[in-house]
Formats: sequence, structure tokens, C-alpha cells
Amino acid sequence: DNTFSVYQSIKDITVKTGDKVKQGDKIAIVGTSNMAKDLGKHLYFELIIDENCVNPEEYYDNAL
Repeated sequence: DNTFSVYQSIKDITVKTGDKVKQGDKIAIVGTSNMAKDLGKHLYFELIIDENCVNPEEYYDNAL
């Protein structure tokens, strides 16, 4: 449906390409970034809809 999410600084991915997931499903364990070690464990998350980066907070608890 032209909706994509990008995750960085993760480890132990628990899903594979083609799996159907829903909001709240565990897909990975947060990790650290080699480029930002001083941040400790953290997650970089990006949401792209129709080729446009959008603010993910506008979609929390909402159906896309």
C-alpha cells in the first residue's frame, strides 16, 4: 500500500521479508549504532508513505 518503515540500530530481527505484522508486534530488539555509540541503545525509525517521509507520531494508534 506504498507504506514503508526504516529501522536502524537494531539487532535480533524476529520477522522476515513478506511477514505480515500489525501495530504492536515485536519485530526486533533495539541495539546500538557504531556511528553513535554515546547514545547507547536506541532506535532510528523512519516512516515513508507514497514516497514521502512523514512524521511517525501522526500515525501512532491510527490505521494507515
